[in-house]
Amino acid sequence: MAAQAVVHPDTARGWLRRLAEKAEDIRAEFTALAHRYDPQLPPIEARGSPAADALEAIGVAAAAAVRFLGPAPLWDFVAGASGGRLLSNTTSPLPVPA
Repeated sequence: MAAQAVVHPDTARGWLRRLAEKAEDIRAEFTALAHRYDPQLPPIEARGSPAADALEAIGVAAAAAVRFLGPAPLWDFVAGASGGRLLSNTTSPLPVPA
């Protein structure tokens, strides 16, 4: 993963560790966001692990945002929706949608 992202292995390990730590909060926030963009969405299917569930919620929210707002790069959406804190190394919570 580090080689594909062109980052130091310690950076990639930190991302994975923070994903594991924040997975439930990420899932909850992006699930809520997905349903704000598309209130008719069915429940988001569980994928078998907290991290996979979080990634599924991010993907579903991004797809709902594209339908509502139009196309944009995935990580632009994710960074904007998370206030740039998705995998940050701080204790700052994800922003609460207004």
